[in-house]
Amino acid sequence: MADSRVKRVVVMVQENHTIDNYFRGLAPYGANVAPDWPIQANPPASDQPHDRHAYYNWLTGQHKATRTQFDTATDIPFYAYLALTGAFLENHCSGFGTNSTPNHLLIVGGQSPTLRNPSRTQPPPLWDMPSVPGLAADAGVGWACYTGNSNYPAGFY
Repeated sequence: MADSRVKRVVVMVQENHTIDNYFRGLAPYGANVAPDWPIQANPPASDQPHDRHAYYNWLTGQHKATRTQFDTATDIPFYAYLALTGAFLENHCSGFGTNSTPNHLLIVGGQSPTLRNPSRTQPPPLWDMPSVPGLAADAGVGWACYTGNSNYPAGFY
């Protein structure tokens, strides 16, 4: 019997984009994504507002979100390849309507002890929480976090 044990875990995070925005091209494969929003320029002409005030305006109906999509195969073919050859979880997303850090912690560890970004002028906090990399290490599964020099958000664990 073949070894079916997980050998590698990859978690990719692309901030401020939705599954619908990036993965229109997966609709023909059965993905639960919007298949017919207008295609946006790549790169976009401007960045959509995505701070707490913009979220509040959207949540209370004061601002309607712009619904556009990338041409998945043309603009982000590597993302399309990964989604089609790995696990694509289109119905799983982080969901705090707040700053980046709580959502990143939710993705990496399934929970967040804060709804704010940590101070940039104080030492970073260290939280004792489970995480995907920690669980992988405990199970002897190889992992890596490619975070740049800041080690964000993996450095919080």
